Amino acid sequence: MSEDGLTSSNSRILCVDLDGTLVHTDLLLESLLRLLRAQPACIFLLPVWLFRGKACLKTEIASRVDFTDAHLPLNEEVVQYIREARQTGAHVVLVTGSHQSLADAIAGGAAEGLFDEVQGTSGDINLTNVRKRDWLVGRFGKKGFDYIGNDTDDLNVWPDAD
Repeated sequence: MSEDGLTSSNSRILCVDLDGTLVHTDLLLESLLRLLRAQPACIFLLPVWLFRGKACLKTEIASRVDFTDAHLPLNEEVVQYIREARQTGAHVVLVTGSHQSLADAIAGGAAEGLFDEVQGTSGDINLTNVRKRDWLVGRFGKKGFDYIGNDTDDLNVWPDAD
């Protein structure tokens, strides 16, 4: 195993988006609904958090919800594709604009055992669009990874994916 945790320099890297790809829903919306059900007064804080940036909004919401028991609808076609890739020795990465804590909860719960690595939004970095592409290229190199996504933001990732 190499220093970066990959099995060899020629291992296939499969990167998978979460919202709308691995799951048939959006974790920001799901977590917002959970938050407002549990703490309705937080609705007044949403504009303040959003004013500080979308990464801040996601962080504030994620810090107030628990997704360890989440039963989200997984996309079984994507799950099967991941399982087949893992059988061939692929290093599989969940990379998402959802908050890191939510991505970790999904990867450790409903999608347990599917991912070798999980990277999501944290701090002031909203891991979407070109920021996701830049992270992937920085981590795996241009054309050094395959990518499964479903959104117009993914149009910025695909040209640099293999």
